[in-house]
Amino acid sequence: MGDPCPPLATSNICGNFYSQLQAWSQATGLGRACMGVGVIFSDSNDVIPDVVWLSMEKYTALIDDAGHVRGHQTL
Repeated sequence: MGDPCPPLATSNICGNFYSQLQAWSQATGLGRACMGVGVIFSDSNDVIPDVVWLSMEKYTALIDDAGHVRGHQTL
């Protein structure tokens, strides 16, 4: 079984991608970028992706009271 922690290079790539995506999102107002947010598809199917992007429409519809994404994100 491999190490569950991502290597430093992966963290740097994800951080850079998030920074660019968040800057674009803020400039356009089209959505929001998130890092390490829980995405829950059902009670037995959930993931924590490195980076997700949600359109404003999806953000409003899918974020629950605990701050999790409940459903399929945009990116």
